[in-house]
Amino acid sequence: ESLGSLFYELFSGINPLQIVSSANAGLTKDGILNEQLYSLLPSNLPPCVSSLILNLMEKRGKQYFYKAATKVVEDVYAMVSNPDQLIFEEDGKGHLKFSTDKLYGREEQMNLLSDAYMRVSQDRGLSEMVVIVGYSGAGKSTLVQRFKKSLSGKNVNFLFGKFEQRQQLEPLSAIITAFKGMCDELVKKEKSDLVQIRDAILQKIGSEIGVLVDFIPSLRDIIGVPIAKTAKIGSMEALNQLKFIFRLFVRAISSSTQPLLLFLDDMQWADIASLELIKSLITDAENKCLLLIWSYRVNEVSDTHPLTNILKQIEVKGVPIKKITVGNVCRDTVNELVSDALQTSPYLTQSLADIVYRKSSGNVLCIVQFLKSLCEEGLLRFAPDRKQWQWNIDLINLKDIPDDAVELMSQTLLRLPSEAVTALKLVACLGLLSEELIHCLMASTNKSIQGSESCYGYSNLIEWLNFSALEGLIDCKGSMYKFVHDQIQLAAYSLIPENERGLWHLQIGSLIWANKSKSQKNALFIAVGQLNQGEKFIKKTRERVELARLNLKAGEKAMSSAVYTMAASFLKSGIDLLAGTWWVENYSLCLKLYVSYAEVCYCNGDFETMSLMLEEVFRHTECDKDNRPAHFTLIRALAAQGKLHSSIETALLVLEKLGEQFPSPDDKTVSAEYSKLKRILEGKTDTYILGLSAMENDEKNAAMQLLSFLVMYAVLARVKYLPLFSFRMVQLTLRYGVCKESAIGFASFGFLLCGSFNDIKGAYHCGQLALKLMEKLQAKEYMARIHVMVFGSIHSWVAHHRLSLKPLENAYRGGMRCGDTQYALFCAHQYYIHAFQCGEELSALEKEIKTFGDQMLENKQDLFSKYAQVFRQTVLNWMGCCNDPLKLTGVAMDQDQLLNNALENNHMSLVYVIHHSRSYLAFAFGHYELASDFAEQGQNILDSGCSPTFAVVTHAFVYGLISFVLAGKTHQIKWKTNAFKCLKKMEVWSESAPSNCLHKLLLLQAESAILLGENSTAAIKYNAAIKMVEDSGFIHELALIHERAAVFYSEQGDTSKACHHYGQAHVVYLQWGAKGKADDLRINCPF
Repeated sequence: ESLGSLFYELFSGINPLQIVSSANAGLTKDGILNEQLYSLLPSNLPPCVSSLILNLMEKRGKQYFYKAATKVVEDVYAMVSNPDQLIFEEDGKGHLKFSTDKLYGREEQMNLLSDAYMRVSQDRGLSEMVVIVGYSGAGKSTLVQRFKKSLSGKNVNFLFGKFEQRQQLEPLSAIITAFKGMCDELVKKEKSDLVQIRDAILQKIGSEIGVLVDFIPSLRDIIGVPIAKTAKIGSMEALNQLKFIFRLFVRAISSSTQPLLLFLDDMQWADIASLELIKSLITDAENKCLLLIWSYRVNEVSDTHPLTNILKQIEVKGVPIKKITVGNVCRDTVNELVSDALQTSPYLTQSLADIVYRKSSGNVLCIVQFLKSLCEEGLLRFAPDRKQWQWNIDLINLKDIPDDAVELMSQTLLRLPSEAVTALKLVACLGLLSEELIHCLMASTNKSIQGSESCYGYSNLIEWLNFSALEGLIDCKGSMYKFVHDQIQLAAYSLIPENERGLWHLQIGSLIWANKSKSQKNALFIAVGQLNQGEKFIKKTRERVELARLNLKAGEKAMSSAVYTMAASFLKSGIDLLAGTWWVENYSLCLKLYVSYAEVCYCNGDFETMSLMLEEVFRHTECDKDNRPAHFTLIRALAAQGKLHSSIETALLVLEKLGEQFPSPDDKTVSAEYSKLKRILEGKTDTYILGLSAMENDEKNAAMQLLSFLVMYAVLARVKYLPLFSFRMVQLTLRYGVCKESAIGFASFGFLLCGSFNDIKGAYHCGQLALKLMEKLQAKEYMARIHVMVFGSIHSWVAHHRLSLKPLENAYRGGMRCGDTQYALFCAHQYYIHAFQCGEELSALEKEIKTFGDQMLENKQDLFSKYAQVFRQTVLNWMGCCNDPLKLTGVAMDQDQLLNNALENNHMSLVYVIHHSRSYLAFAFGHYELASDFAEQGQNILDSGCSPTFAVVTHAFVYGLISFVLAGKTHQIKWKTNAFKCLKKMEVWSESAPSNCLHKLLLLQAESAILLGENSTAAIKYNAAIKMVEDSGFIHELALIHERAAVFYSEQGDTSKACHHYGQAHVVYLQWGAKGKADDLRINCPF
């Protein structure tokens, strides 16, 4: 009591004993403080201080509140250590104060987030992912928002997006919101910074920036330059393009000095398209500066949930994933929260906190709502006269609390004015409400239908939304209103009777669509999504047909944005609306709905549903033209499932209906067709072909599109058809005019000429013509398809091999940008093969091959990825990163397993690559007999088909060297015969491509001179080969020539020259990066 009196005088300036003495009264009566003393305490004194003083002076029964001085010290210390919460609040006395700046019981989780950020910002070479899980209301979102505040002042782009349960029909809503928010912030930067950002984006993405602008319009304000219209491409290509362009965008805006932190909340409601895009971003091997944070409700994500599957796929890719669990808070933390909310010391609030903890189980959202409900019911109140909070423990203990936060908050909402409740119901139906949508909803004065509560003509909607924001239920950011927590949204939605919910959605959708000119870009998606939820209340046939048309329109728009899961939802809804005999009454609408739905099912990999839809189309279509798009979808889907033979058979039937029949592809037919085409081409100059008018015949245009698919399918499955398909494309171009696919036709024709028909000059001419046609027709979407044939096969038969590297690299990037993933990775495949054949530095090449191989696996190009494994392991063997240089088994592949798999699946080209790589290694490491076995097996495969690629040159070169060595050692005629056979081939090739083949020819001639006993000639040829290869830059073959010269001079007894060439070989092998070979040479050198 004495200490309380001292504090009383300290804060009020009045000695309480003097007051009560003058009134002939004591400090307390029956333990209760004299009423006069309450009123004399300063009105601006914080409640916690008032409570401390009065509780020191007042008794509870026969006991003082504080039973020990230590408890007083604890309360004083709490005020001093937490003044912002307990002391310095100037307003809001009598109102609960819930801190937005303080976390309760989450220090460990905060540290884990900080550690993840530090790792990404320190450029350790890996992007990371943090997954935050917990029940609704546990504080997952608050944790990350508090983490965001801790990053204040640091150079980081923090992006936030939240998936809404009722926004799943808006394409990529959370991701777009996140990046839009970032763009809005970027445009506020200084002009110089903005120019730097713009340049970085344009450098990474180029002209395809328009793909992103369609999704993020505010990006246009950053780019600030005219944005080219993107080329029209296929559905699957559009999806691939979107994922790749988004990757490039994230690479452009993130770095180790400014990492990108992307937080996506409520991932349990994420759509499949968003999940796939997010997976693409976090698994991007070329981006090391992304920290992705997900949060989701653990009780709403099962083992079969799409989110679980995506997480497993990300984990398989090796992305570091840290899981953080946010559970309910403990009893002490609840007391801390209650103490802060009441601005009362923790010691005083302990009794209330115990009850709150028992009622809420420590769920933060429930705690907050429970305290609010206690205030509203008067069980917890601030007594101004006593300047402290008061509560009735017994009554609070008797109060029932609902099992979940939704019911608790529903009770809270019902105590609001009816106008506010209606406004909240509107927002609950939509998920969020923008200013444009508000204008739509306020635009009509129609009455409600079928007696439901009206949401029309609500002129005070904004006023009541702002009222709700003041109540802490709605968050208003700019012109956007959304619930502060989705549990509040569910509570508001639950207030609409179930039998009226469809009517609400129907009314809202009708208003938005009727006033779409006032609404936002996604008005179509929002309106149709709402109308579909009220579909059962639409009874009139005309209105159902009209809604089906709107679903078709929405589905087509979603398809154009490559959001196929959303498109499927709209198109299926449209089909369901037309159940019955609608093919007769609405043929055109049904045809478009079924064909489009089949196509999106193909893109989504739902081949079973696709087949059902296509059967409907084939059953009801009236002509071949109408079912043609369906057949195109079927052909591509069969190929995507690996059923290439069925795909080609189906395509041949469709081509026949288009007037293009194909005979059996035997040698006689191919020869006749080739002769026929040569006659047609006689006298046709490039100027003539480039000047041809555009192909206008619809059937022939369709045939050309189909043949452009079949060129690849034939290479993989029915190579004998390839000449016929290629010849026909050229013939159709010459007869009916040019189209974009004409460039593919001439490129494939050139591809054949340099292989099967041994017409290198003609092949080069066709390749150059294909490039000119591609440029003239602006067919950049076909760049990868054309370049892989021109620069992957034709070009090196005439020009320097290294000159193909840059075009192949550009075609890979261009193909990825256009979504032509398969051909883009085909270009990557050819790029690393050419790079190896050119003698590019091995350690850098090994990293490139690994990157390409990972991309091939990611994009389900399994066969290409197996080739990448072979070449990567071959490189590693040369580098010495293996146990046995003669066996292709190591970190990249298992030789026996891969070889057996290739043989089982009849992938003979892959078998050839394995045998050739082993023959080259065996020869280099001095195992000539073994090398000959592999070379013979490789030759047998080549003899079964004529390869147009440059691989035949390297094979003849290595096989020739092996044969000359064995001819000298064994004196067997077969080796001599084979050696000179390889020599003759190289003589022919050297005439057309001397920069690639002449040094190889000179080395083979040196080896042949040795065999013939012409040692002086051999010495001359070695020197000539060395000079030639030094000029052409094939460093790996320079090392080989020096080594072969060293062996020659060593056998001649010329130690000086032998030492010189051994030394040069060792140096050059090291320059190439072939440390394994260099070490072997050093160990086995005879000197």
